Amino acid sequence: MFVPEAERDDVDHALAHARTSARQTKEQNVALQACEDRRQGFEEGLKQGWTAFTIEDPTDLELIEAEPKQPPRKSNPPPPPPDTSRSEAEAARVLLEITEWERLRVKSQEAVA
Repeated sequence: MFVPEAERDDVDHALAHARTSARQTKEQNVALQACEDRRQGFEEGLKQGWTAFTIEDPTDLELIEAEPKQPPRKSNPPPPPPDTSRSEAEAARVLLEITEWERLRVKSQEAVA
């Protein structure tokens, strides 16, 4: 059977498009299934957690409430205040040194550029 070349090209193009669509649909289905599995796993984990921590016997609740409460833990003491022994003049001198260093750094970058 003889098929014109233009018709054959159209069929090839349609087949390529169908394969691409099928592949994309399959990828979407796989992604949706993974999301569903993740959701189901999350829900199952929540259910197990709730089951593990649910008190089914009301007398158990009374026993838990009857237990003595522990006193609150003491927190660590606050850190000491920062060292303020530097005088304002020394702080100004350090600031000037930093400013001079920054000026030299910018100048050296301009020379390289």
